Amino acid sequence: MKQTFPDVNKGDRITGVQRPGESTRIFVNGTLRGELRDAEFTRRFFGIWLAPQTSEPKLRQSLLGPALARS
Repeated sequence: MKQTFPDVNKGDRITGVQRPGESTRIFVNGTLRGELRDAEFTRRFFGIWLAPQTSEPKLRQSLLGPALARS
């Protein structure tokens, strides 16, 4: 995991891609940095921001946008 998640520098962009039930792919500045093949990690990691019980419901609403209204 330490190899996949780098130290963040000003201007860096880190993107996580959820592959439900499979893995988490991490891109740094558009380049694939690594993949964590652990379904439970993937569920919990993205749940930080996207789970209904998140501690940041406004951020969740912003991230999900119209998709949240349809659920």
